[in-house]
Amino acid sequence: MTIPGVDTHAADLEKHEFPIVEASWDLIVVSLYLQRDLFEPIKRGLKPGGVVIVIVLLMEPGHERSLFRVQPGELAKYFDGWEISHYYEGKSNDHHRAVAEIVATKG
Repeated sequence: MTIPGVDTHAADLEKHEFPIVEASWDLIVVSLYLQRDLFEPIKRGLKPGGVVIVIVLLMEPGHERSLFRVQPGELAKYFDGWEISHYYEGKSNDHHRAVAEIVATKG
């Protein structure tokens, strides 16, 4: 399906098949996907005033060793010094699991 004005790409992010070009994006959204080495390229890829929205799974009892969940407070640390307009950690009504959410603006 093609949507006018929307450019889509299929890429293996773990193999870095899609380079995030510096200062080229107004908005980057990461939803229920955690790859910690993408946070720096995402931050560089946003234009000044650009916004990042990230929702990732949060550690819960029984999942302490998962590579796919953040520790409490971990997500906020990736955006230290940014303008944070939303930050939440806890159970999600939408996902029925604990999540960490952030909306941050690049200065």
